[in-house]
Amino acid sequence: LFLKEGISPSFRVVCTGAVKLGNREFRCWRKGGHGAVDMIQSLDSISLAREIERRAAAAGRVMPVLVEINLGMEASKSGIPLEETEAFLEEIGIFAHLRVEGLMAIPPKVENPAQNSELFRKIRKKFIDISDKKVDNSNMRFLSIGMSGDYLYALEQGSNMVRIGNAIFGNRTPAADAKQ
Repeated sequence: LFLKEGISPSFRVVCTGAVKLGNREFRCWRKGGHGAVDMIQSLDSISLAREIERRAAAAGRVMPVLVEINLGMEASKSGIPLEETEAFLEEIGIFAHLRVEGLMAIPPKVENPAQNSELFRKIRKKFIDISDKKVDNSNMRFLSIGMSGDYLYALEQGSNMVRIGNAIFGNRTPAADAKQ
């Protein structure tokens, strides 16, 4: 993801997808190491936290992040297990150039969106527990759960950031995904 010149400074650019480290690709950063985004919503490992810390320090900034939780423990999805969230936050609390702004999760695909309500309740409880504890280097402002098919259930559980691209733009086709 690279910004084009001439974009209004009032735009906020957010990285919502997976950030690949293995091949040193870091799509959420401009060439030269200067941050191209205002937030990374997919922090899912200590190694990624270290890399964000390194790049943010080099750019002289603090990068807001959302910790990605794998609610359904699906092998096809990234994220840390919900039960490991607090330990993960403690471990990354030492990074001065990384600030946790909340939790993010993409729920399992289900036939009936109401089936994810219990998972949404669990992550909301964890979000509140962490907020109450005032964990170092975190400011729990965002609970990002819910997508086009289940966002109403997510909102009922306190989500204040939803992903509704399919509802606005329609479903993506496999060919369109491959080009990105």
